Amino acid sequence: MTCTDCEHRRAHAVEILRPDPDGDRPVVSTISAPITPEHLAIASGWTAALQQHGAPDAAWDWRAHVRETTIVESEGCALAVDGDLQGLMIIAWAGHRSRDRSGKGLIYVEYLAVAPQNRRAMRNPTRYKHCGLALLAYARHRSDVLGFRGRLGLHSLADPHTEAFYRRIGMRDFGPDSAENNLRYFEFGLSRV
Repeated sequence: MTCTDCEHRRAHAVEILRPDPDGDRPVVSTISAPITPEHLAIASGWTAALQQHGAPDAAWDWRAHVRETTIVESEGCALAVDGDLQGLMIIAWAGHRSRDRSGKGLIYVEYLAVAPQNRRAMRNPTRYKHCGLALLAYARHRSDVLGFRGRLGLHSLADPHTEAFYRRIGMRDFGPDSAENNLRYFEFGLSRV
């Protein structure tokens, strides 16, 4: 299946939260596709902070990952607030199947990262909350648009907080996957819409 939906190339408005002592405040952000050279330049600035905190995604080469999106049926997208990059994600749909009994096609999240300032382990309070959740919601939207009815899968980096997050938002934990260095595999099933 190829993506014939050009509508997704426009920016999508999504709401994330800015922590505030008087209560979190909603902030409008945008998710846009594709990932641009400007996004990549900003993301390369994340490396030192990620390495300093031992983040498992510190060694990711976003430029190489974006190049891969031209080879397979996939796309990259960026989450920004007033042009300031807050997260990146690459999704793919060619050849990915659900691990449930249906075995139906799904969107697979190849890579998802939020900026260091939005990670509680690196900054508390974070600059923004729910950046990863906003990116996953966008991936589910793309799953609906591409006919996969909201199905979404991913392998979690080996981090107990990240794995707990995926369980907390309702993703099914299929356990360690020996074909992927024993990273845990998670899935969202059909959209409830």
